[in-house]
Amino acid sequence: MANYLRFVSPDMMHSTKSGELMMMVILGGAGTLVGPILGAAAMLALETELAACTENWQFYLGIVLLAVVMATRGGLSALLDRASGR
Repeated sequence: MANYLRFVSPDMMHSTKSGELMMMVILGGAGTLVGPILGAAAMLALETELAACTENWQFYLGIVLLAVVMATRGGLSALLDRASGR
């Protein structure tokens, strides 16, 4: 939009996109470089798979996010570190 209109206002960015980015960071693990990348890949894969299975994929994605936050400290990157023995 910036190249086309030479202007971008804050209301062009919908609030759900920032929430989506935060979910990716939380899922992967904040504070690391690999965590948000891992979280983005996991979220996109979960979204694709769950959307193919059910219309209510956001509900199940929320359950997975809640489980990761409650069960792990540091997201998926910390979970992988613990599983690998680091």
